[in-house]
Amino acid sequence: MPVLVRRDGKLIGAHGTMGGRAQPQVHTHLALNLALGMAPAQATARPRWIVGQMEAGAAAPDEAVTISVEKGVSMEAVQNLVNAGFRTKQLEPLDDSVGHLQVIRQGTAKGTFATGSDPRSDGPAPEGN
Repeated sequence: MPVLVRRDGKLIGAHGTMGGRAQPQVHTHLALNLALGMAPAQATARPRWIVGQMEAGAAAPDEAVTISVEKGVSMEAVQNLVNAGFRTKQLEPLDDSVGHLQVIRQGTAKGTFATGSDPRSDGPAPEGN
């Protein structure tokens, strides 16, 4: 799922993800982390949580919604999900099942780029500007 990012009408970045049904959620995690000022490499490595079924096919109508949560998501956030009635499934850090991201953004200096490649996937991008 590719995403092109513009600011003031100018292209400033390209992001891509794989992850089936989780792709919009993975892009949302990335967008929020970048908006918080994280570098692309840092933003792609942050712990994630994914709401609902990640596999293809329809869930059974009476199946409870499960939120898959990587270790590293705060225990307070996980407990709030449980208290709200959600079932959670604990995942290992950097679990392959929560999708992969690749990011290239306009760097801070003219003509440079900032990149990030998800540590959950193969082929890291060169870091920095």
